[in-house]
Amino acid sequence: KTLIIEKALVGGLATYTNEIENYPGFPEGETGLGLMELFHKQAKKFGVKFKLTDVRGVQLEGDVKVVETFRTNYECKAVVLASGGKPRLTGSKGEDKYLYDKGISFCATCDAAANTGKTVMVIGSGDAAIEEGMFLTKFASKVIVSVMHEEGKMDCNEIAREEALQNPKMEFKWNTVTEEFKGGERLESVVLKNLKTGELDDVKVDTCFIFIGYLPN
Repeated sequence: KTLIIEKALVGGLATYTNEIENYPGFPEGETGLGLMELFHKQAKKFGVKFKLTDVRGVQLEGDVKVVETFRTNYECKAVVLASGGKPRLTGSKGEDKYLYDKGISFCATCDAAANTGKTVMVIGSGDAAIEEGMFLTKFASKVIVSVMHEEGKMDCNEIAREEALQNPKMEFKWNTVTEEFKGGERLESVVLKNLKTGELDDVKVDTCFIFIGYLPN
């Protein structure tokens, strides 16, 4: 008997990915959510049970292990910990005030439509940052990308880099890192610091998307 305990969406971080183009057997590509639904369906076919809840604790000593949830304790012979990761934060001043639907987001697929016709900022230059940034240009009127490297240098793959540089809706602020998040009830601007000059640039935005990696849960 196998039980999978999942506190959010079955499939984890893949469910937050809009397009998956490089998974074997899908020549036309697939959405992250669509592919994970197929994973879910296949696991259930083999008798795997799913429980959508959070794990409060584990007791791993002895032959019988215990996994504690809010309502039930599950006893088992083996426990596999595959708890994924959470988005890395910038640690900048004011960041904690605008998390949780107040202007800072970690999921372009989730929040792109809500930013139709608006100005958004993307922090980062890896594959996730640049590819999600390009996805945002389908909705937002302008996508400002803060890159900590020299002009033209990014951490993403070359194809995404070239596409991004040619995208008329994308504007790049090179040699910059976040200094502060400002606003009232919601985020109104992101202050960027130039790593070369130390100059501060207060940029008006409606939403800021942070893509600077993940930390293990």
